Parts: sequence; C-alpha cells; structure tokens
Amino acid sequence: MIHRDFPIIKLTINDDKSDVWADEFALKIIFKNLFENSINHGPATKNIHIKIESTKDLVHLAYTDHGQSFAGNMNKLGELFYKYQSPQGTGIGLYLIKNLTTKMGGHFQIENNDSLIFKLILTKVRDGDDDAQ
Repeated sequence: MIHRDFPIIKLTINDDKSDVWADEFALKIIFKNLFENSINHGPATKNIHIKIESTKDLVHLAYTDHGQSFAGNMNKLGELFYKYQSPQGTGIGLYLIKNLTTKMGGHFQIENNDSLIFKLILTKVRDGDDDAQ
C-alpha cells in the first residue's frame, strides 16, 4: 500500500563507481543530514540529484535538491547552531557534515546558485593502496 501522506522524492544518482577512504558511520550521518535538510527545507516535491565524479586521487560528490537559493550569510552556513530564520532543525546538521568530512581528510563546500549545492571531496582509493580491501 502506498502512503499518499509522504512527499514524492525523485532521486537521481549517476553511475561513477569509486571507492573512497571514509568512515562508514560518518558517511551515514552526512547523508542522513543532507536528506533531512532536503525534506525539512526543500520544495514539496523533492528532486534530489547526486553527481559523482572521479579524478586520479579524489572523488567529488555534488548533492542538490533543487530548492531555493539561500538568502542568509553563506560564510555562516556550517557553523554550529546557525539556522538563519528557520524554525526547524537544530543548526548542527551542516556543522556535522563539514567537520566529519574534514576529519576524513576531505573538504566540504556549499555553492549558492539557483539552489544550494553541497559538495563533498573525498580521497579516492587507488589500485595498489596497501589498506584497500
């Protein structure tokens, strides 16, 4: 039975398959927070697009939900408890994403175009890496 009370979520992920050096629990937290932000702050119909591109050493992941652009201070996004006029959330989601990505040796950035694009850059596992499984 389909529950009509749930929002429609269209999820698109491209096919680039790359292994990254990352903590599984940290990645779960990162994606959980991205999806929760889309659900809580995005448009009624969710159109989430995840684009993954690889270079020799890095994996670039771009996440967008095609919501509205951001009118607040971009430099404060990712700071602890910064919510910018939002009655929802706690203000720790982007902070966690930013810090967990950094702790894994990666980089997190946010672009503000027609909507926010969240970018994660992580280290790619290359052939011959001793610890790769």
